[in-house]
Amino acid sequence: MNDMMKETVLNGTAKKLSSTNLSLYAKTGTVGNKNGNTDAYIISYNSDYVLGVWFGAKNNKQLLSNQITGGTLPATLSAN
Repeated sequence: MNDMMKETVLNGTAKKLSSTNLSLYAKTGTVGNKNGNTDAYIISYNSDYVLGVWFGAKNNKQLLSNQITGGTLPATLSAN
């Protein structure tokens, strides 16, 4: 499982985390419907820490931009 999550950081949707020079594993995700994206998240971890970043709203409204996915703003925030 870690190998798969590591590949996400090295070459996949969480590649923005590779700039941290830390050994990280991650899973990104985006949830939506025919009208657009409602949630975007990333969960990243290593042997010492776990970090989760979620963009969304309790009322399941669309995100302001349909361009927000787990690999965009959530990943950028996690890398910082």
